[in-house]
Amino acid sequence: IALNLWCRPQFILASLFAFVIFKEEIVKYRLFFAFKRSSIINTICVIAPMILIGLAACWYNYARFGSPLDFGATYNLTGFDMVHRSYSWARIPWGVWMYLFQPITITPVFPFMEQSVLPSMFHGQIIMEPFFGGLLAYSPVCAAVVLYPVVKQQLRKKQLAGFFTLGLTLSILLMVLDAEVVGISSRYFSDFGWLLALCAIMVIASLVDKVSSCVHTVDVPSGCVNETGEEPPSKANFKLMHKVLIILVISSVGLCSLNLLANGRYSDLQGTRPSIYRSIESWFSPLT
Repeated sequence: IALNLWCRPQFILASLFAFVIFKEEIVKYRLFFAFKRSSIINTICVIAPMILIGLAACWYNYARFGSPLDFGATYNLTGFDMVHRSYSWARIPWGVWMYLFQPITITPVFPFMEQSVLPSMFHGQIIMEPFFGGLLAYSPVCAAVVLYPVVKQQLRKKQLAGFFTLGLTLSILLMVLDAEVVGISSRYFSDFGWLLALCAIMVIASLVDKVSSCVHTVDVPSGCVNETGEEPPSKANFKLMHKVLIILVISSVGLCSLNLLANGRYSDLQGTRPSIYRSIESWFSPLT
């Protein structure tokens, strides 16, 4: 985790999950951050790599860029000018919209997907690399995080509420920082998307567990029907949830695969492997 500081500093925030995962060891059993020999040794073993790598990174940054906290971003002129980069709160809502909610532009012509256009009324510059839709468009299951109130008690019983809260907070924070500092790029889904996905998985798993427990406790024998000839509502809901999840996952795989064919991506298939691209295009020739 410490080595991420030299390649992708954002990922070092994952170390904060240690305080949630090892909460009992820290608070109840005092195995870390306590004034006893074993606790001090454990604490040093944990933070020593962070300190050593951090000091080395700060020394390198100072030697190369003149500041221990400058990782070189202010010297970036390759994609856009970060030397004279301005910051504005008004840029954030548009960035959040693009990163999360921007719909995919589908067309009837192969490869059936086009680049998204930035729908912004921001009076300034918003940097945008080739972009083809927000995270929720490709992975709608991540929207399950809004169902947290429904499974809040289950997450608390499993001591996952803190993990969920921290994960969601970090994902939002990183998304806002990416939108404000570096602009809009599908590459930066990797900064916050995995956190949002983890939170969604916790909610979905808890929701499935909650509904399945209702199925097993319902006052109707398993596999039977009630007096009206219908399945118990809880069992029907359980089956419906499974079907919805399967459909959403399959659609996500399909859309992500389709995105690989899209023109305008960095190193797109048409430019790097034209024979493969044309071969796939020929599959849809009856539609043209």
